[in-house]
Amino acid sequence: LAKLQRDVNQLRKDLDAERQKRTDDHDLLTQMLHSEIEGRKRAEERLNNVLDGLQKSLTDRLDNLDQTLEAKDSRMAERVFQLETGLADETAQRNAAAQEIRVDLETEASRAKAQEGELQASVDRVEGIA
Repeated sequence: LAKLQRDVNQLRKDLDAERQKRTDDHDLLTQMLHSEIEGRKRAEERLNNVLDGLQKSLTDRLDNLDQTLEAKDSRMAERVFQLETGLADETAQRNAAAQEIRVDLETEASRAKAQEGELQASVDRVEGIA
């Protein structure tokens, strides 16, 4: 009976030791799991920060490019407007000059006809005298 009691006590000690080992293993695994979860959370947070930074950087660069293109478009439109305005002014000046030349030609043609008429009248008088 004493031997049996010693065996039972030994089995209880072994069982308690096994339970303690399992509890320690469980605690260690739980701690490792929590550490892994925390590590992943920190990694995810760092990754999100990097992605946010990249997104902001790309957004800023796109905004800057958009502003640059808008400024270039505006300058190009202004240049085209200036060229069109200059062309319109030049065309108007040429038309005015052409009109002035037409008027001068008509005036000279009228003068020439008048002089031709006077010359013919003079010729007629000279022929009439002769």
